[in-house]
Amino acid sequence: MAELTCAAVREILAARFHNDAIKKLADLDPPSAFIDLDRAVLRITDAIKGGEPIAIAGDYDADGVIACAILSEILTKAGARYAVYLPDRFTDGYGINARVVDRIAENLIITVDNGIAAFEAADRAKSLGKTLIITDHHQCGFELPQAYAIVNPKRADCPSRDKNICGAAVAWYLAAGIARAAGVEYDAKEALALVAIATIADCAPLVGANRAMTRTGLRSLAISKRPFAELLRREFPLKEGEYRDFAIDSRSITFRIVPPLNAAGRLSSARLAYDFLTAPDFSAAATAWARLEELCEERRTLESRVFEDALASLDDASENRAALVAAGVNWHEGVVGIVAARLAEKFEKIAVVLTANGDTAKGSARGWAGYDLYEILKKCESDLIKFGGHKGAAGLTISCEKIDDFKRKFLEICANYDCDQTEIKNAKRKMLGEIEVKEINAALKPVFEDYEPYGDGNPKPIFFARDFTIREMYRVGQGDKHIYFKFTNNLSAIYFNAPQYDLRAKTISFHYTVSFGIFRGKIQTKLKIIKIEDY
Repeated sequence: MAELTCAAVREILAARFHNDAIKKLADLDPPSAFIDLDRAVLRITDAIKGGEPIAIAGDYDADGVIACAILSEILTKAGARYAVYLPDRFTDGYGINARVVDRIAENLIITVDNGIAAFEAADRAKSLGKTLIITDHHQCGFELPQAYAIVNPKRADCPSRDKNICGAAVAWYLAAGIARAAGVEYDAKEALALVAIATIADCAPLVGANRAMTRTGLRSLAISKRPFAELLRREFPLKEGEYRDFAIDSRSITFRIVPPLNAAGRLSSARLAYDFLTAPDFSAAATAWARLEELCEERRTLESRVFEDALASLDDASENRAALVAAGVNWHEGVVGIVAARLAEKFEKIAVVLTANGDTAKGSARGWAGYDLYEILKKCESDLIKFGGHKGAAGLTISCEKIDDFKRKFLEICANYDCDQTEIKNAKRKMLGEIEVKEINAALKPVFEDYEPYGDGNPKPIFFARDFTIREMYRVGQGDKHIYFKFTNNLSAIYFNAPQYDLRAKTISFHYTVSFGIFRGKIQTKLKIIKIEDY
């Protein structure tokens, strides 16, 4: 493995975006590039002018809640009469359905981040004389619901190039269209602060349009006057010695902001997250955030319990299969998605987690590189009551008596699936390579910054260190969970949540990332160990 220079690292990172047709905000498609968007805008603005009440029908995850916040903001600015309906995970299930339509009093219904598979709901709305506008980003089937307008970049007939945007980004495009048609002042660039959080929350690939919007959104988040943004900046300030442009970056969003937002819909009501994002003042935002963090802590406890149960439920043959299916009884429905994600990451395979309650089971699935999860579930459709999602994540409902048949068919399809070998190669090749020791310095900082934000589709650079001799090592942190290393080449590293072993006076090789701090006015490089070879 050849040692890399700083210039070589830049070349490798730049190559990730060579094929991007959209590299900056100015390259984004206009709202009119989305089929049916102009039709939807005309119907919505007519409703606003006529004083017709409007319903926003969202979803209970961060993307869906943020999409509601975006659309409700523009409707408020336009003087519309509207109500927001957020489904209950446990009584309503995912997205809009006929029961939800019956509860909605308004005659104009706009879905955000859901609805592309809501055939029954569309038929029910039509029978009641209601107008249904669907905005979504999930995978489309061969047929579409009978709605007045369907705005979804994944429609086969949609000319927009922004195919992999999240639900909140679709709502953002719709909001921009409404603002223009209604003559309302709307700072679409500032609103990308919300879209950035949703894009990272929904694990959308951070390339092309998503990268352009998220980069701008993070800058907006750093200066936004929205109460929730001010609260987050106080909650997650730059710590002493840290050297980053913004306290809120893609990592802090992933691990510190999104979990509380999602915890609301997982354990209680998604309305709590919506209230936080739309809080009228700092005090209201602080109150809502405190409750979200309480729910998040409760969620962590439940998740750990279900994860251990799911691991125990796997049979010995699971290690040799291309996918995993874990099933249990009365596992908390709100955490099965997180557990599926953890299993997929742990075993580097597709993972499905099902929880049975009575005669039916609900579940979540998470994909893995090279596989199209939606396509695979489509082939199992005869065994499912319903399902929906996209390539990387999906939800499903199944009769308990069908679980064994589904598992057999699902695992067989995965075993014989014609995988995208390029995706698999890229997923397994997590390291950029070895980097010369003399190149691990402050010069890497601008290189890293130029290719942020990092996340799905654009992972943070990982390097390999070969034969570093340990000079000192000691445990640090609460409960001595972490190890701090000093090496004979004058570099140091931290290994968070390290296993219990003693490596003193040994030479080790490891995978690591680089971050930057400042000490006495000088930039310092910090190595964070991800994995030690052969341990």
